[in-house]
Amino acid sequence: MEDISTPEKDKNKSGKIALLIVGILALGLGMWRIGYGIKAPFMRTSTEGLAIETEDQKNEKLKQTDTDTDGLNDYEELNIYETSPYLKDSDSDGIDDKTEIDKGADPNCPEGKTCSALENLTPEGATTTLLAVPSASGDLVVPGPVDGTTLTPAEIREVLRQAGASDDALSKISDEELIKIYTESLKQVSAEQGSSSSQ
Repeated sequence: MEDISTPEKDKNKSGKIALLIVGILALGLGMWRIGYGIKAPFMRTSTEGLAIETEDQKNEKLKQTDTDTDGLNDYEELNIYETSPYLKDSDSDGIDDKTEIDKGADPNCPEGKTCSALENLTPEGATTTLLAVPSASGDLVVPGPVDGTTLTPAEIREVLRQAGASDDALSKISDEELIKIYTESLKQVSAEQGSSSSQ
């Protein structure tokens, strides 16, 4: 048998070494990848340098901004009156939202149009303001008298029913307690409107 020449032996040997190096690198990279995959969910990510706004900071920013320049800040438009912070006149009736609210009208209902049955619950001749009633889908803005007259417990229950309150929950509240809560809410809304209009 003939011996393989030296250059061929060197070629074979260097091929095997190269294959061994590639194999070791592949094995090392695979092991690193598996280790990283196991550790990654438990690693902390740094938030250093990122500005994270809290809910209070966002609300404060909204309270200082009036995007549509109608006299209502964006916080009031989004969270109290449910009007558009981008349109001066959310209902497109030619009267800006602030003017309608000051008049006690619904800024989401064009002037001269009846948008809900809630208006029928206000005693005739009563001056109205807007009252935010908590509901499952957020606050519902409803009219409420501020001239000393009040709605009856039955009328208040109907407003709350329309806002999403269950009959079961309403039956657990006495008429006296309902009137007390309603009156306190009207005073609070009236005070808030007074303080916001003086600013």
